[in-house]
Amino acid sequence: MNLSTSEECEKGTEIRYPYEFACHVDIFGSSYGLLCILVGDQYFDDHIICIWNPTTKEYKRVPKSPNNQFPYDLIIDKHRVIYGFCYDCKIGDFKLIKAVGFVGVTSRCGVQLYNLGSNSWNNTYQFIPYCFQWYIRRSRITVHGSLHWLGRPGVESMQMQRVPDVIVSFGICEERFHDLTLPAAVENDGVVKKTATWSIRWNGEILLANYDHSFILYNPRSDRAKKVTIPGIYGSCVAESYVTSLFLPSSCTYVGQDDRIEEKTSRF
Repeated sequence: MNLSTSEECEKGTEIRYPYEFACHVDIFGSSYGLLCILVGDQYFDDHIICIWNPTTKEYKRVPKSPNNQFPYDLIIDKHRVIYGFCYDCKIGDFKLIKAVGFVGVTSRCGVQLYNLGSNSWNNTYQFIPYCFQWYIRRSRITVHGSLHWLGRPGVESMQMQRVPDVIVSFGICEERFHDLTLPAAVENDGVVKKTATWSIRWNGEILLANYDHSFILYNPRSDRAKKVTIPGIYGSCVAESYVTSLFLPSSCTYVGQDDRIEEKTSRF
């Protein structure tokens, strides 16, 4: 892969978000103008997940996923949890996918599904034969009705972990997982192994977020890439595409209301 010289883009713009008094926000996915965000620290139980429309400022708080669904001998590893957010055109509803790793288990992870319309998590779960690293938390690009993450096939023991990474794909409508091999140019250059997040532009270019606070913009058609920096935005923090819309989470709760509720609660 040919990597060209770096270029600088325009500075980002700050906007208010739900529960911003928590001082930290992480974006898990973007679909049809809605963002799925986590506010607070993911590794503590008091974090909040919201489905939010930045255009209308309306959001809905997602209820906690049931941790008692899995067999009692499997302990969830809070450092190996990934999310995916997408729109299912078949049922006309948004879905939140949560995949969790288990302490001492490298052969599989468990998957739970949330539907925005019913505001509830499914009563059933599934196991998939893949594992994800601690930094792969957000949903990635949506291509041909599927979400994609960087992961690796599950192995039976820690000694077998030197297996090639793969792209794990989730079919949004059929709710099935499968894997794809990595593009040879990206794998050979070692870019994927240095990146934490990735997204896609409408012209087919892939945006990979680097740990050196930059982005890599890769064109799979020409097999060329260039390093991009955006003042005020770090590559390891966010790399998401977003298009405005008027989709509503139907909660009648808006950014700023949660601040007032927090202030009233603290007075008593």
